[in-house]
Amino acid sequence: MTETILTWQECHDAGMTAREAAEARGRHQRSAQSWARSRGLKWPLPLVRGTSCPVSAKGKVYPSARAAARALKVCESTVTKHLREYGHLELVGKLRAGAKKGAKPRNRKPITVGGRTFQTRRELAAYVGYTEQYLSRVLSRRDGQGPMERLIAAVMRADAQQANQRMRRVGRDDLNDRRAA
Repeated sequence: MTETILTWQECHDAGMTAREAAEARGRHQRSAQSWARSRGLKWPLPLVRGTSCPVSAKGKVYPSARAAARALKVCESTVTKHLREYGHLELVGKLRAGAKKGAKPRNRKPITVGGRTFQTRRELAAYVGYTEQYLSRVLSRRDGQGPMERLIAAVMRADAQQANQRMRRVGRDDLNDRRAA
């Protein structure tokens, strides 16, 4: 009994993948890829046979993880991760709320420096004119006490500048009041 060997073109026309064609011809898959590339062709991609099973989320049943992800407005990988790790989707969208755009950080602690309290490092950085990275290093006291003293001095300087600006405004307002009278 003789075995019929298909040509690469016949395999391609039959809709075989590069791997299937190579196995049918007893050749390596790279040979099939090389043949297709030389003719400007591409082999069909293998079909992904995933098991799509119903997924229950927040009281509704969806035909697949993809459908649940679309309805919950999250990535499909988020849905599959929650199913794999927790076994349910009740926590989707609730975990890592701080990572969402516009959400407040979870563990915000006020920072007190030189008798003034700031809600965030960003607020403190803007007030004294330092970068947030530098403040993180100073507040963690990795660089010793010297930088902390400089930070306290910077807060006091910024306080004095603001007080000076307030006094100027008050003085201008008094002057304008006298001119108007």
